Amino acid sequence: MNTFSKTTVLRTFSGLFAVVLMLSVGFSFAQAQEEPVGERPAKAELLQKREEAKEAIEANKQERVETMEQKREELQEKREEHKAEMDERRKGSIMKHVNRLVKRLNNAIDRLRTISNRIAERITKLEEKFPDRGLDFTEALAALDRANAVLDDAEESVDEIIPAVEEALESDTPKEAFQKARDLIAKVKGLLKDAHKALRDAVSSVKVGRPSDDSSDDSGDDSSDDSSASTTIQEFEADVFTDTTLVKVEFSGGEKELFETSETERSAIVAAISAEYEITEEEADSLLILETEDRASTEEDRDID
Repeated sequence: MNTFSKTTVLRTFSGLFAVVLMLSVGFSFAQAQEEPVGERPAKAELLQKREEAKEAIEANKQERVETMEQKREELQEKREEHKAEMDERRKGSIMKHVNRLVKRLNNAIDRLRTISNRIAERITKLEEKFPDRGLDFTEALAALDRANAVLDDAEESVDEIIPAVEEALESDTPKEAFQKARDLIAKVKGLLKDAHKALRDAVSSVKVGRPSDDSSDDSGDDSSDDSSASTTIQEFEADVFTDTTLVKVEFSGGEKELFETSETERSAIVAAISAEYEITEEEADSLLILETEDRASTEEDRDID
């Protein structure tokens, strides 16, 4: 084969190769163009899924935060409700104690009023029985006036105790507010002592002023003995328990003692006190403060200090 023929053949093969190569590339490009989009993940779809996952995580986090906040608020509400309930119980307990104290103070005032009236009646009887003896009860009557004036003051102060305590319970500064109630209670107790002293002075003045031959009148009238006894015994405080009744006796000099009985009814307790201390049942009843407890007694209840 000559040189020209070889060259011609090479050129022919080169042209055919170029044509085949071009056809192959074009076919591959056409296949690539015709390949479905769903067969491979799109970048935009991946980004969207990633964003959706991130949003879901944030939503769950926010939900947990809101749930925790709700539980915290519910717990706080329960605490506040419990505190309010405890405050109401405490207020109820305080008011119960104060009401009992006020009742005792009023009973003490009434008892001293009764004694004052008896002394006044005694003076009247002596003046009517001995009109010509020139009896002088000026000091006794003056002492009675002092006692009654003090008792009036005590009654007014007692009436202020409960409002003062109620105001203190609602105050933002209860410690300072309760001081007013404490001052009122201390004032009433001091006034009761002053009234009792004035009544003792009145009784002493009656004994000095009455005639020496008045013994016949005493045999038929125990008023003087009652008044004298009342200056010795100041108060009977009886607590009726389920197992016994304890009576704490307070004398005018400040002495105290404990008297125990199995009686539970007021009339029976009065009778027992009358027999024990040799005073009339009327006098014992006027000096008696009675409380009933729905429990058995303890050693602490027997403490008289």
